Amino acid sequence: MHVLPHLPLLNRLFSPSYRFIALEGLYLQPGREALLPTLLESILAHFQLSSALIQIDSQDPLLPTVTTNMGLFSGFESVNTHVMIKAHGLTPDQLERLQQAPFYCSSFDYT
Repeated sequence: MHVLPHLPLLNRLFSPSYRFIALEGLYLQPGREALLPTLLESILAHFQLSSALIQIDSQDPLLPTVTTNMGLFSGFESVNTHVMIKAHGLTPDQLERLQQAPFYCSSFDYT
C-alpha cells in the first residue's frame, strides 16, 4: 500500500484517499439491462471517480446480464447480507410472510 499509490494507473485504485460513489435505487427497464455499464460509466465520469458500490441480488435472474463487462475489480469482494428481525409478538403466519418477502438494502448500510 506504500508503493502502489505512486504507480501510474494503479494510483487511482490504491490511494490513501480512495474515493468511490455508493449507488442505490437503480431501476432497469425490461429489455434495457445491457445499458447498465453505460449508465455506471456516465455516473463515474460525471463525479470524476473510478469506482462505485452497488448491491445486486445474487438470486436475481438478470444477474449474469448486468454484471458482464463491469471492469477489472467488479465482484472483487463478495459481501453477503443477512437480515435479522426481532420476532417478538409476531404470529407464525406473519413470521413466515416476512421470511419470504423481499427487503431493501441501502448502500448507506455498507459505506
